[in-house]
Amino acid sequence: MKNIAGSGFVALLAAAALSLATLASFAADDPLLGTWVLNASKSKGAPGSLPDSSTVVVTDAGGGKYKAVSDTAMAGANIHGEITFAFDGADYTPVTTPAGPPGVSITQSAEKLSPASYKSSIKMNGAEVVTALNEVSADGKTLTVTSTGVGIAAGTSSVTVFDRK
Repeated sequence: MKNIAGSGFVALLAAAALSLATLASFAADDPLLGTWVLNASKSKGAPGSLPDSSTVVVTDAGGGKYKAVSDTAMAGANIHGEITFAFDGADYTPVTTPAGPPGVSITQSAEKLSPASYKSSIKMNGAEVVTALNEVSADGKTLTVTSTGVGIAAGTSSVTVFDRK
């Protein structure tokens, strides 16, 4: 596992998964619904820990669930991802293209903290590797994601900023 973390694979998966769930909404009228684009100049993190570009479109999937579709470029790879989930703390599995390596399972959970913020957790093979605090600005134009690595990704952190398109 240490080799996977050292290769940047955890950062790549975390970025893809975060961009998927980062922008899900709490209710149909929530300001997070819509299209968000990475603002690389306002984002901060260790070299190789941030995506080069990312666009996420969030829609209401009905039945208390939400769908986030993302296209992210990072470390020379383009990743298309989709996830449908609820803010219930349960683990949901994103579907990514290309798929991750055989034997590696990624799940993500999310819980609402307030109308403008939520926390999420990303797990690899059942072990938590990233936690994130996701906050939308008061004017609804900016989403800031503060990520912290845990377990095999401990010591990594980033602040990823998205602008409403």
